[in-house]
Amino acid sequence: MSIKTGDIKQLLTPGGGLSGKSRVTRGQTGMGKVVGSTADGKHLFIPAFVSKYEYDSAPKYALLKVKAEGGRPRIVTPGSRKAMDYFFDGAGNLLARESLGDRSDVHSIEVS
Repeated sequence: MSIKTGDIKQLLTPGGGLSGKSRVTRGQTGMGKVVGSTADGKHLFIPAFVSKYEYDSAPKYALLKVKAEGGRPRIVTPGSRKAMDYFFDGAGNLLARESLGDRSDVHSIEVS
């Protein structure tokens, strides 16, 4: 939502294209979670599941960067199937990625 105008615009669209053949995976929830922004506030970082193919059975939880005013998102960090969350500092720099192995039950924080 634009604070200036009050207009609402969807920044990520399920099935929407990204760089290359990748696309935002359909059928996911929580795509409105903004985890960071650039220092100037012009770009937002939003994690989402990303698929290489229409019917990808193992999409990766990637970190996307999108203009706050809208536009085509791009992949900043390809992520992994184990990724759960991303953390930023106040200047918009990626600090860490949180991961959890479903089979190993190993919870980790990977520092950038």
